[in-house]
Amino acid sequence: MEHRGVVRRSITVILGLGLVFGAMVPVAFSASFGGAPGLVFVIQAVMLVARLLATGVHLAARLAPVDRWAHTSPAHRTDAMVRDAAVALQHVPRRHALFDSVVYASSGLVTAIVLVSVLHDPSVSSRYFLPALGGSLSLLLGSAVIALPLAVALTADARAAVIGEAVTRGIDLPRERSSVGRRIAVLALGVALAPLPGMAGMGLRAVNDDARDVALLEARLRASEAARVAQGPEEARSDVAIVPFDDPHPCVARAKGAAAGERAFTFLDVPAETAHACTRLDDGRFVVAKVPVEVGRTTAFLGASGAFLVIVAFWAPLVAFVFGRWMALPIARIAAATKRIAEVGDLGAMGAIPVSEDDELGELTRTFNALVTDLRGLAEGASAVAAGDLTVKVSGRGDLADAFRGMLERLRDLVRPLRETSMQIASAATEIYSASQEQEAAASQQAEGMREVTTTMESLSGSAAHIAEAVKKVLSDAERNRQNTDQTAARIADLNGHAARIGELLEVIRDVADRSDLLALNGSLEATHAGEAGKGFTIVASEMRRLAERVTATVDSVRTLLTDIRASGSAAVMATDESRKVAASTEETARRITLVVQQQRSATDAVGATVKDRASVVAQSAIAATQTRVSTEDLKVQADRLEALLRRFVLEAHA
Repeated sequence: MEHRGVVRRSITVILGLGLVFGAMVPVAFSASFGGAPGLVFVIQAVMLVARLLATGVHLAARLAPVDRWAHTSPAHRTDAMVRDAAVALQHVPRRHALFDSVVYASSGLVTAIVLVSVLHDPSVSSRYFLPALGGSLSLLLGSAVIALPLAVALTADARAAVIGEAVTRGIDLPRERSSVGRRIAVLALGVALAPLPGMAGMGLRAVNDDARDVALLEARLRASEAARVAQGPEEARSDVAIVPFDDPHPCVARAKGAAAGERAFTFLDVPAETAHACTRLDDGRFVVAKVPVEVGRTTAFLGASGAFLVIVAFWAPLVAFVFGRWMALPIARIAAATKRIAEVGDLGAMGAIPVSEDDELGELTRTFNALVTDLRGLAEGASAVAAGDLTVKVSGRGDLADAFRGMLERLRDLVRPLRETSMQIASAATEIYSASQEQEAAASQQAEGMREVTTTMESLSGSAAHIAEAVKKVLSDAERNRQNTDQTAARIADLNGHAARIGELLEVIRDVADRSDLLALNGSLEATHAGEAGKGFTIVASEMRRLAERVTATVDSVRTLLTDIRASGSAAVMATDESRKVAASTEETARRITLVVQQQRSATDAVGATVKDRASVVAQSAIAATQTRVSTEDLKVQADRLEALLRRFVLEAHA
């Protein structure tokens, strides 16, 4: 609701300036083109009041949609209301400039018509129309040059707010194609041409005044010559008359009120454009001479002025076009580059815009080049990070560059310990794999020993000493199997601990990825709020989001690997527990066999059955050892894959 007073404020400023300039117009009009000052002031005052009322009503009607939009809360605004306000703000400046120019110009013409045709002001004639027309044309062009940028400036904030709301709502607004160069050319043309008609009008008035002065002088000379002739034998001129003292002629009436010593008098009949002169004779009569004001000088001046205006009419548009082109060319280059960034996104192939002037436009061009350089650096850095190179150096200033550098630092801090942990996991997996191979070999040897014991017991061809030696070997193998099983269980426990640590690191990486994704989303929103000029930031935000998605995908892959590692570890733990039980059982059995050997001769059948049972147990132990080896082999493969994934990230630059 911050734009609630925009209509009232705009109308107040425009009417206030109109009042100030309207008060100046009568002074300039009367001084430049003539006319009775009092009458001119009265006519212009009436025109000023009418002009202010008409301008206020016109602006209020044109800005009514804007006023409704400003006085309606955003939650209750409709799309049609926003569209009507935007269209009104788009057309108001030009329509107001046209209306204001026509009203200002009409005031000069109305003043001339009223003075000459209605009030019959004796100080003006029909020749007053041409100077007044020149002044009206100057008012027409000059007021348009002022009114257009003034209306644009007063409604700029409201127009930006309405367009921003329309973009947010997804409203497609009609926009007329315009050009900065064309606007500058039109304004320059108006500034160049505005004074010319008024100056021509003032020059025409000066020529008329000179012609009147010449006519008065000639009439005075004729009257003096006629008076000299009238007092002598010569005949008087035919264009002079001798009138009595009481004649109502204006010149004679003026002579009656003059001092007694004065003999020559003049009178200018402006409406009739005639000069009168009278000279007092010795007998009290007056010689009156009448001379018309010549129009030849006026015609010559009009011809010269017309030729000059024709030359200016061809020269001024050309100069205005060249000037507008000169001013708009740097802006057009920047606009083309911005459009290329927004539509194509090709930062790498776009070179710097040449800076030809050291002015505000040159500074704008240099700033734009610096912005493109920063965006190009961010895009290259994002591409390098997407390829796994975390050694990239990001230059530039601003929140986006700082956030990018912070993200890189966090990634380096996370990937470095994660890589070290993955290497430790790979090393531990290798050791576990070696231990499981030894355990499998021991189990195979134990199974082979049990087969030999079974064969020996079945054939009953061995001796008790040989059986005792075999039992000792079985006992030794069982103890070694138990020790290997204990070592395997300890290493699997270490592996589970490392896997838990990796899970914690993965959660941190996911958090960083989520924050990066949120940062990219915020960057996209900020670019959208910026409109056309902010589309370049959308590219960088997209690269950041793609990087965050790839990191998230990598985290999911690693988490899957960890799940497999944990499952394999759990299977290995179960297998080692089973192996430990089997080893303990085998050890106990071996001891029992040692005792039974002493009773071998009396309990051969019982021992044979027992040996067969133990052989089955040993076979199961061998199977469990094989399963342990397979699990640890899978664990090693997963650890190698994790290390390969993390090796893609380059943390330090190569010398």
